[in-house]
Amino acid sequence: MISSIVFKKLYKIFFLLYPFSLERLILKEINRYYNNLVDIGCGDGGFLYRIKKLQPEFNKTLLGFDIFFPAIIEAKKKKIYHNLIQGDIRNLPFKSNSFDCVLVSHAIEHIEKNKSYIEKLEALARYKIIFITPNGYINNPDNTSLYQKHLSGWTIKDFESLGYKIYGVGCRFVCGKWYKMGKIPLIIRPLFSLLSLFSTCITYYAPYYADHLICIKKKCP
Repeated sequence: MISSIVFKKLYKIFFLLYPFSLERLILKEINRYYNNLVDIGCGDGGFLYRIKKLQPEFNKTLLGFDIFFPAIIEAKKKKIYHNLIQGDIRNLPFKSNSFDCVLVSHAIEHIEKNKSYIEKLEALARYKIIFITPNGYINNPDNTSLYQKHLSGWTIKDFESLGYKIYGVGCRFVCGKWYKMGKIPLIIRPLFSLLSLFSTCITYYAPYYADHLICIKKKCP
């Protein structure tokens, strides 16, 4: 419990200051000429909330989409989305080219592996689509809801075959099998997490060694 509180406080400093924090890397990708963005698998909205803290004048039109209704309720409390919709990523209620940019953060690993889902998500974007997902299959021990289970794993080759540019986040050798299985003592887990995040300055350019992947496709200049 104490280690978790310490990690959250350290991470607040980390994402604000470190140029290779995931928040800063994604802000760089969505901060150009895109006016509206859909956050597929938005969860409680924490990720985009932290991005907005980096740039308070961030004024994109944001839509959040998630299957878990309690998460939608939490996201609404943050007051960063212009609209929030509950729904299934496998049955999207949007028309093609509905958004300038589509962000799919830690969502596709929660559904069965099917490239047609990627194609349907791509169709929503006019200019750019961004996926953030584990580097290959990783078992998720989080049992807080039915939807937290990982049903698939996506690799660099999977996304490269679809025309994506791949970058890395974290280090899979630091936060590897023993970390994922919860066998690292709680009191030192934050140290492993921070070391992994700091390694992004290397794995961003060498995604094979990364814990997670950032996969980006530009549809238009």
